[in-house]
Amino acid sequence: MKYCELCNLENTDDARFCMKCGNDLDKVQSADLTYDYVDSDTFTPSGSSETPSNVFPKKKESWPRPDINSYKEAATSKAESEEVLSPVEDGDEAPEIHMTDVTADFTEKRTICRICGIANPHEQRYCRQCGAALGDETSESSGVMSAPQAAFISDDPVETTRLADVAPSSALGDIPEQTREWRRRAGGGFGGGLAEWDAKEWLLMIASALIVAGLIWFFAFGGMNSLFNSGARDIKKAGDVMTGMSGCQYQLTATLETHDTVYTGSGQLLYESPDKTAWQLTLDLPGRGLVSMEHVQIGDDCYSNNGDGWRMSDNDSRADLDEIWSGISGVENIGEESMLGHACLHYRYRIPSDLVTLIFGVGEQSGVSDTVVDMWIDKDSYQVIRASTDTFNIQVQGVRTSASLVMDIVATDQVFNISPPI
Repeated sequence: MKYCELCNLENTDDARFCMKCGNDLDKVQSADLTYDYVDSDTFTPSGSSETPSNVFPKKKESWPRPDINSYKEAATSKAESEEVLSPVEDGDEAPEIHMTDVTADFTEKRTICRICGIANPHEQRYCRQCGAALGDETSESSGVMSAPQAAFISDDPVETTRLADVAPSSALGDIPEQTREWRRRAGGGFGGGLAEWDAKEWLLMIASALIVAGLIWFFAFGGMNSLFNSGARDIKKAGDVMTGMSGCQYQLTATLETHDTVYTGSGQLLYESPDKTAWQLTLDLPGRGLVSMEHVQIGDDCYSNNGDGWRMSDNDSRADLDEIWSGISGVENIGEESMLGHACLHYRYRIPSDLVTLIFGVGEQSGVSDTVVDMWIDKDSYQVIRASTDTFNIQVQGVRTSASLVMDIVATDQVFNISPPI
């Protein structure tokens, strides 16, 4: 232990400054030195001229000591200027202890130094580590009241607040009005829903739906080709020119090719505005020989004859001429070529295989490839001079084949009087 040479307070070994008077303890020797003790049962007040008999033990080693009396006078003067709690003298009436709703905790209370952060005993006035004064600005490490403090609690009543006494903080009233309105409309605890939407919200929802539909068309249904691909625009323009005529005629050449045999056929395609199309194709089929297959599309009605009589086809079957340039994808610009004496733009693209399987009389099948179309468009008139299709993995009479169909322009602006066969 270290003893302060000014106030004789016993400090811990790791203290650098006295916790009572703030004196520098670096010169103080450890408590394990040998001391001389003066035994005395008497006590002499500090104001007496006599040497006190009950004094702090003298150390054998000598060094200049300060004037103790001057220190005591200074300490007494400082104590009188501060408000201190006088101890209870003998015979005095002890103050009344009010313990109502107060629990005395005998946990030691410490004061944290604001300079170095060291915890010091609460009753000390100076930090044992850095010597700084421990005033009101320091923080306390414990808010628990010690037993001596509990003894001198004031007579003032203790104000107690319970959770049940707290008025509701206008739970919903503190929420911004705009937030409450959005919650109410969304049905989030305030009722309402779509029925309470105003015109602005409905317009916003409709606009969002249109934007989503436009994006789907743009990326999934050829919108990008239609807007940014010049080939797609040329193909659409050529289709509008052909269907805008009073009528046109194409010569058909068909081929079915297996791994070892090629089957051929021929026929014609007639188109009459506004929505009449007739296909006639005579083809050598595997295992059947020559078979005449015919299909007539008038409006929404489709009629088919695959060599066994006319019948109405299902609603999903369509033999319209414009199926050749509908639902296109993967447009390639092959370049400019001469075809049948015309300077043409050559494009290659893909369409679903439904039209080709209908023309060849095999119906809907699985595993069939898309139809690859090569189209030659007159540069000046935008008439379709030739169109050829190639479809792979079509099954005809149990045999897998590759089907090709070539259409060459024969006549334009003619009327053919196409009518329902049945």
